[in-house]
Amino acid sequence: MKSEFVRYLASGVVNTLAGYLAFLLALHGLGLGLFAANAASYAVGLTVAYGLNLAFVFRGSRHSGGALARFLAGFAAAYAVNLGVLALAHGQAGLRAELAQVAAMAAYTVSFYLINRHFVWRRTA
Repeated sequence: MKSEFVRYLASGVVNTLAGYLAFLLALHGLGLGLFAANAASYAVGLTVAYGLNLAFVFRGSRHSGGALARFLAGFAAAYAVNLGVLALAHGQAGLRAELAQVAAMAAYTVSFYLINRHFVWRRTA
């Protein structure tokens, strides 16, 4: 499990950079609002994350069917956590959008790892 978590963290760096760059491009380059830019960043990140989780992070285990459906459901739960933190950090605590997004990304990362580890990529006998 230790090497699996290290692989998850490594893939998370790639995924987070891709998502955050997409967020900045959407926010500043395309002029989208905070929540639309956030959604755009997660559309990019979700695609990268599924591929990395399937091919790199959880590659050594046998998976039960329905991994994609569980991945999308797990994403929805983790994204809800992300939006809650984003709303609190920006709307209530008054953090700038860029810093609020970093806090929201951290909450998403932790919750999505736990969901992936115990629900999406569960091992079968």
